[in-house]
This record gives sequence, structure tokens and C-alpha cells, in this order.
Amino acid sequence: MRFGLRCTALVILVSSFVIWGLSGFHWGWTKTTVTEMKTDDITGLEYPVTVNSFVFGIEMLGAFVIIACIFIGVSFAFKKNIN
Repeated sequence: MRFGLRCTALVILVSSFVIWGLSGFHWGWTKTTVTEMKTDDITGLEYPVTVNSFVFGIEMLGAFVIIACIFIGVSFAFKKNIN
């Protein structure tokens, strides 16, 4: 049981850092829309366009790190298997 909880904590921790890294190491809050600047082909003027895109924020990373720490802490509540 201890080993399973610790492996689960490790998987949660690593996957949260991977997802955070793949979404661009965003140090702000989680975003579901991103504003991009597009250029009009005819006039050459730039205008903002809102695009639906999920950006994993630092608070989500912190939440998953806390969950992983809880799993590790709970793993100490079980006895070590000695065969």
C-alpha cells in the first residue's frame, strides 16, 4: 500500500510538471482563452483575436503538488511489509 501511494504521488507530480511545461511554463493563473494579434491582409493593421486555448497555470501546479504531498503523507500511515 505504501509503495502504491508513493508511486501514485510520483506519477501525479511528474505529470503535472510535464503538462505545465508543455503549456508554456505559465507563471500566472490558468487561462481558458488567449488573445492573439492578427494582421489584416489588405490594410496591414493588427487586431486582437480571442482564441479558446487552455494554459495550465501555477495554481493548478501547486494544487497537484499538494495532492502528491498528501499521498506521500498518507503512505506513512501504513506499516512496512516485512515478509
